[in-house]
Amino acid sequence: LMSSVFGSFMVFLLGVWGSWSRRTPPARSPHTSATHIRRTQHSARFAPFPRGYRPSMRTNPRYEQLVDRIEGDDRIDVAAERLDVASAALGEGTGASALRGDWMGHALHPLLSDLPIGLWTSAAVLDVIGGRRSRGAAQRLIGLGLLCVPATAASGLVDYRDVPDRPTQRVGAVHAVGNTVAALLYYASWRRRRRGHHLQGVAVGMAGGAVASFTGYLGGHMAFARATGSGPRGTMGRSRATAVHADGSDTDVDDVVVVVETIQHVVV
Repeated sequence: LMSSVFGSFMVFLLGVWGSWSRRTPPARSPHTSATHIRRTQHSARFAPFPRGYRPSMRTNPRYEQLVDRIEGDDRIDVAAERLDVASAALGEGTGASALRGDWMGHALHPLLSDLPIGLWTSAAVLDVIGGRRSRGAAQRLIGLGLLCVPATAASGLVDYRDVPDRPTQRVGAVHAVGNTVAALLYYASWRRRRRGHHLQGVAVGMAGGAVASFTGYLGGHMAFARATGSGPRGTMGRSRATAVHADGSDTDVDDVVVVVETIQHVVV
């Protein structure tokens, strides 16, 4: 149990350290002494790949058909709209910037999702090869995974407001509902184990793992096929720069312009 928890914690720390080590200072315009650059921090929104895009490495056609059906099913719009409202409310609240991952330079949700997945997978391994002596450890691993669910779900919900189109929002809605089902199954597994019904707990936990695998595939589709939540955030994002002049007026300056001006100044 301790080695599994320690391993998951070390993966978390390495992800945070890697994010901070890649941070770069913002570019500043060297032209005017009366001007300084104030950068606003917000997450970058990257457009997904064009509809119909297929990478060189093809996936199983059945998976493609499944995702296409989800993206084209307008019956999911009810759940998508409710998630959109909840995401907007959470995104404007206290701690939204931390949940988005602005402090670490990229999205926080993929990193947090590794924690419950790793803990629950470790529990499944103990269920299969651990024997009777590992039953208590497997139960505690499932409990620790459940404790990680609220923060993981909140970080994903904050990112939902940045999903650029309705088809991808539908996939996100199924992803969210499926993860809720998986968490409830693991909670039921934890309760059955605690009451001494170990085999029932294992069976329910395996069902939860199957659901989590499906929702994980949908999450991967959103992140890699549709580029949802991809790209730098915070001071590393493609933010807008505001030039503050001596008279107190503000002028929005795109980062690209700032970089070009800096290059021109160095060349000249």
